[in-house]
Amino acid sequence: RPSIVPLEGAGKSIRWAAVFGNGYNDLGSGEAKLFVLFLEEGLDGTWSPGTDYIEISTGVGTVADRNGLSTPAVVDTDGDGRADRVYAGDLEGNMWAFDLSGANTGNWGVAFRDGRTPTPLYRSPAGQPITSTPVIVRNKSMPTSNFNTPNTLVIFGTGQYLTVGDISTTGIQSMVGVWDSGDGGLTQADLVPQYIGLGATPDGTIGRTLTSNPVDYTVSKGWYINLPDPGERQVTDPVIRGDLVFFNTTSPDVNPCDAGGTSWLMVADWLTGGAPLQAAFDINNDFTVDENDTIKDQPAAGMQASGIAAAPVNLANKRYTSTTQTSG
Repeated sequence: RPSIVPLEGAGKSIRWAAVFGNGYNDLGSGEAKLFVLFLEEGLDGTWSPGTDYIEISTGVGTVADRNGLSTPAVVDTDGDGRADRVYAGDLEGNMWAFDLSGANTGNWGVAFRDGRTPTPLYRSPAGQPITSTPVIVRNKSMPTSNFNTPNTLVIFGTGQYLTVGDISTTGIQSMVGVWDSGDGGLTQADLVPQYIGLGATPDGTIGRTLTSNPVDYTVSKGWYINLPDPGERQVTDPVIRGDLVFFNTTSPDVNPCDAGGTSWLMVADWLTGGAPLQAAFDINNDFTVDENDTIKDQPAAGMQASGIAAAPVNLANKRYTSTTQTSG
C-alpha cells in the first residue's frame, strides 16, 4: 500500500510523493526495493527514473531467490512537516530504514551501510519474514534534542501468510521492538526477551501473560517476544494506543473444514514489550475491564479467539473503572 506524503523539495518547498515497496517476488532483479514517485511529475504522461521517481534497492534478493519489500511506514523524525525516514520489512526478515532527508534525491538511500553494502536496521533470525507494516513511536525513555538521531522505536511482527504452502509452516516467529538510534545491523542478541505464559483469570478464563523484564536503552536496543504456539505468526499491522501496542497473532489450520485457524489477541507495553501495567481488555467477557481480567495478579496479555483475526482496532476512550488503562 502506498503512503502519500510531503517530502522536502528545492528551497524548503514541498514535493508530494507516493512511497511504496515493490511487493513480493519481484520479477526484475528479485531485490527488495523502495519506490518514491513524485505525483506532479506524471502530468506529462511519462515517468523517467531518477527524476519522476526514485528507486532505492536494498540489494537483497536474486532472480533465483526473489525477495520483496512490504508496505512501509513513513515518518517525520525532525518535526519540520516533511517526511524523512521510511521503515519496511522484507521476505528475508530484514527491517530496513531509508533516509529521505533533504532536497537532494541523490543523497537518499538505505540509511545504514557496511562500506558500500546496504545494511538493515535489524536482521531477524532465519525463517522470519516480515510482511506487516511496522508502527513507529518515539523512544520516550531516551529524550534527545539532536534531530540528526531518529530516536524511534520500530515495532513489528514476523511471519508470512501469502501462499498455500504458508498454511503448514511451523517455524518460530516473533514480535519485535527495535530502537533506531543511528545504529544498523542489529539482531536478537541486541534485544531483551520477554516470555509468554499461560494461566487463568479468577473466574477460570484461560489467557496469556507476559514477563516484564526491564529494558535499559543505555545498553540494549529494544525487545522481542517469541510466539510459542506451532505455526503462530504476526501478519497484520499492530496498533498503538497510549502506552500499549495491540497485535493479533494467527495459527492457520490445515483442515479446510475448520474455522481457518485460531488467533491470540495480544497487548504489551510498547516501550519494553512486557506486560501492561493495568487491565487492558475484557478477557472474561463480563463487559467490564477490571481486576477480574488478571492472571496470577497480573494484567492479562492475551486472549484466544477462533478463526483468523484481522488487524486490531480500538474504538472510543471510555474508562470502565478506576483501574482501567484502556478499553481496547
